[in-house]
Amino acid sequence: TGCPLEYYDDPVKMKNHVRAAHEIMSRAGARGMIAGQTADIKGEKIEPTDELIRYIELHKTADLITAPVRAGIMLAGADDDMLEKFTVYARDIGVAFQILDDILDIEGDQALLGKTLGKDAEQGKCNYAFVHGPEAARAELHRLTSEAKEALSAYGDAAAFFTALADSLEIRKY
Repeated sequence: TGCPLEYYDDPVKMKNHVRAAHEIMSRAGARGMIAGQTADIKGEKIEPTDELIRYIELHKTADLITAPVRAGIMLAGADDDMLEKFTVYARDIGVAFQILDDILDIEGDQALLGKTLGKDAEQGKCNYAFVHGPEAARAELHRLTSEAKEALSAYGDAAAFFTALADSLEIRKY
């Protein structure tokens, strides 16, 4: 099950499967997560810019969340409007997740995180929390979480799982 070829007699389902597979491949590849991770590593110990930070956030982490969300919506046969709303949601919680990860590296609980704090600073990582400070990073985290939930507001209780997920990611401790 799940193989696009199973739907050779249903062009709409086959198209949805091919689109979903392409979504995963493109966001994982050299212009997606690989590009984000590469920029993260190459961006160590250089003067950080907001553009570089945003690129890393969008591709290293947001693509990791956006790819399966968009693929799932495509497989469900969602229309373009729903796809756009869930794309905004996934992108925003992806960037928010990365920002909180960067905050936690500065001021998190080492026992909960299971890693040494300050590793990002030691490696000279380019991230929002270092450039703008933890307080501004928390404000951006909250803004992105709110924007993500707002993107799905038209779906009301049907989107409760997704809005609860966004809320839980905003307050995670590890």
